[in-house]
Amino acid sequence: MAIEDASALGTVLSHLSSMDELPALLQLYKKVRLNRVHTIQRGSYTNRFFIHMSKGPMQDMRNEIFGVGDYNGSPNLMGNTLFTNWLYSYDAVQEVEKEFRRQGRAHL
Repeated sequence: MAIEDASALGTVLSHLSSMDELPALLQLYKKVRLNRVHTIQRGSYTNRFFIHMSKGPMQDMRNEIFGVGDYNGSPNLMGNTLFTNWLYSYDAVQEVEKEFRRQGRAHL
């Protein structure tokens, strides 16, 4: 996440031509990053229940669920192809530039 954040922020700030633009550019950065970061944070929070379990019936249930493998809605996000494709195919620079184009701004 930190590398994506840095890439996105660097791309946003590369559009800065005066300090007066900074608040609007930071809002654009927030708009581009917030949903993705929130989704990954929720996934990490959820995964903690499945990864850090003591031995017992809950862990046995988890092992059965994980043993099924990859399927939509699997609680094992790192074993879910849809999630991992979404996670690892993201291009932060491309997303920022797409938002600039959507807003009708050209890169300097």
